[in-house]
Amino acid sequence: ALEYSLVSAENLIDKDVHYLPKRKGHNIFVDSGGSQLRYGSSVFVNPYEVIQSFNDVGDIGVSLDICPRPSDIPYKGVFKAAAEIQKRNNKIFAENAKDDLLLLNVAQGYSVEQKIEWLERTENERFTGIAFGSSELDFNLKTLNFIGLISKFQDREHYHIFGVGNPYHIAVFAYFGKWVNYLTS
Repeated sequence: ALEYSLVSAENLIDKDVHYLPKRKGHNIFVDSGGSQLRYGSSVFVNPYEVIQSFNDVGDIGVSLDICPRPSDIPYKGVFKAAAEIQKRNNKIFAENAKDDLLLLNVAQGYSVEQKIEWLERTENERFTGIAFGSSELDFNLKTLNFIGLISKFQDREHYHIFGVGNPYHIAVFAYFGKWVNYLTS
């Protein structure tokens, strides 16, 4: 069985943490904190500090993204601008990540088509996995989007889904683990 701990880059940076003890076979998944920017945080998040926190303690890290709100979707300019920011952050992460750090590109959007467009805009070969943003509150929509994305991006090393905590949801996504490489939540 794979063992993971989830930590926040924001907490690592704020507390000046550069080391976390771990057992053999235990992986540390570091969240960039990008989703918090969606909810009105005015804190500046420095991508260089985030990737350094990934390098210091992490085995897996995710894109520093800015998640568009549902009300932003009709405005293509907002969607494109948010994707461009993530693309620049992905470039910074790719250029500064330690060699053995697994990077996951966050897929944002509210439909399979939007998520595919987002991933194509933010693509960086150093990012060998995909993480679903927390933009989907509806479990059925999240499931359908997951199926649509893995059919398009089957070659990825790792998949992560944010926001799966209900036991029923965990069982459904665990079942999907039969068809994808690594799936975490």
